[in-house]
Amino acid sequence: TEQKPTNEVVVEDTAQPADQAEAETQETDSVGVTVTYISEPRTSQAEDGSDLINGYLRYPVVTVPDNEALSDTINAAIKKETEGFTTTYDNYVSQAQSEYEFATENPVDGEVYFNPYYISLSIDLERNDGKILSLTEMTEDYTGGAHGNHYKYGLTFDMKDGKKLALSDLSDKPEDFRTEVLDGIKEIAKTEAYSQRLDQGYEANLESMLLEDGKWYLANDGIHFFANPYELGCYAAGTIEFVESYEDLKGLSEAY
Repeated sequence: TEQKPTNEVVVEDTAQPADQAEAETQETDSVGVTVTYISEPRTSQAEDGSDLINGYLRYPVVTVPDNEALSDTINAAIKKETEGFTTTYDNYVSQAQSEYEFATENPVDGEVYFNPYYISLSIDLERNDGKILSLTEMTEDYTGGAHGNHYKYGLTFDMKDGKKLALSDLSDKPEDFRTEVLDGIKEIAKTEAYSQRLDQGYEANLESMLLEDGKWYLANDGIHFFANPYELGCYAAGTIEFVESYEDLKGLSEAY
């Protein structure tokens, strides 16, 4: 039998099967809507046992009492959000394998220099009151270099029918509401807490970076609009959030 070269990498995937995923915490609102978190850690290794990539997926499963159809609609939408994580993880396995092979074939002073890749997706509850189910997705990854990256995304459902809400759905006069929101953000951005986090000339990018679907979510204290690293500030500035209270937003529909 032909022996494999010692520097060949054979990937061993230790992803946890979906039916063995861990159920974590349950959160229930005042009308009985239950959110159960599922966590699925996974690791892919080279034949020598070295980690190529570590991954972590955490997402909620929603149970609406006496309304299986609504539960299924929301859970299908959430599950769809996790598909990108799985695709990216698989692509990273291939990339990490190639990089590890190169590192093992080209040691430096007898040392193999390789840092395992990492990717995670955590979908977390922000508001759950029977009217609204609002979630945030935080994706983090590392594929080498000085630091990893992270990216936030907002996802909000109307609990009447499971519709995924757009910003324009939050008001009967969406254009006026958009102007009102933008004016409020501009005032918040002038405060001292933001002055050292925002890039020069940020004003020109506020609308395009913040008033887009996926860049906001509903919480108990108001609507949160956010910019990911490099969008309005440097990496060190992190995710920059602007919060406008429900009371201050006159154009917001009473339904929300």
